[in-house]
Amino acid sequence: MGFMTDSEQQLTECFRALDENGQSALIAFAEFLLQRNGHIKSSNASLPEKCADVTAPPVVIPEVIPRKEGESVIGGIKRLVASYPMVDRNQLSKEIQSLMTQHVLKGVSADEVIDQLESLFLEQYQKLQLSSGTDS
Repeated sequence: MGFMTDSEQQLTECFRALDENGQSALIAFAEFLLQRNGHIKSSNASLPEKCADVTAPPVVIPEVIPRKEGESVIGGIKRLVASYPMVDRNQLSKEIQSLMTQHVLKGVSADEVIDQLESLFLEQYQKLQLSSGTDS
């Protein structure tokens, strides 16, 4: 593997100490942080590469995808991003990160965090709607 920094070593030790669910949550959180910072996984390596700028789609009525039973927080975020493509999730990144932290580190239930995420996306959509003068 080669030389690892102290931070990389600490992260590896934390990862190894977690059970399978904890490891999955840690990976999902790391991927979320990469996305939040404008990175995506490279298709041929695990190193991030910069995302291309994408123009925002026009404000449309969201087609809210129903929540599945036992949905994970990451699954909820993905569902809400798909349901509200007009909402710029970068504007919500601090709130999303805070909610994800509450779930992963403080043990707040996935259902409770997803409820808050749904409210957050709806509020952002309503603000977007008001600022564009669209009444739907």
